Amino acid sequence: MENGNPMKKSTLTSILNYYNKKTGIKLNTHKLRHTHVTELARVYINKGEPINWKFIQERIGHANVATTMGTYAHLNTSDHQKEYQRMSEYRAEKRKERENDKK
Repeated sequence: MENGNPMKKSTLTSILNYYNKKTGIKLNTHKLRHTHVTELARVYINKGEPINWKFIQERIGHANVATTMGTYAHLNTSDHQKEYQRMSEYRAEKRKERENDKK
């Protein structure tokens, strides 16, 4: 906000309601929490790094990381393919290291 303070939930709700009426897209603060968790997870996936679920859990304010992982993160097929590719590359790299160690 302009004064440096966080936006109040009621203000954000009013803004979302305005755009909901204008566009017909139904958004609310709870859906934004789900989107935020998903996008944070994708940052790690796109960088090829392990997802820091503890950081995301604390940022969103969940008591249990399982809630963050199982209920709030909505990864798609592309996200899964990136992770499978990363695992495949990691395993190929380890296999090559073992072969080089045998020489």
